[in-house]
Amino acid sequence: AKMYLYITLNSNLNATCSIDFPLYVENNSIKGDANGDGYVNISDAVLVKGYLLNCEKYSIISDRISCADVSGDNDGINIIDALKIQQYVVGLIDTF
Repeated sequence: AKMYLYITLNSNLNATCSIDFPLYVENNSIKGDANGDGYVNISDAVLVKGYLLNCEKYSIISDRISCADVSGDNDGINIIDALKIQQYVVGLIDTF
């Protein structure tokens, strides 16, 4: 997306700035899509595993936590969620 910066100087040389950019809002609440790229794939399972091992290094933003919690028990992210995402990716299950 292109962004534009407008600077206007008035007669007193006071500047006012505005930024004009398109607002794009996307609903990315796909179950299993832990990284928010719009797809459920092995990278989501890898991210969940990384998050479980070191949540500071492999963070999942707060609105993606519910997408990563696919086990159906709403108990937060755990290894079962990573396993279910893997099963979904390889076709062993077709829904969460």
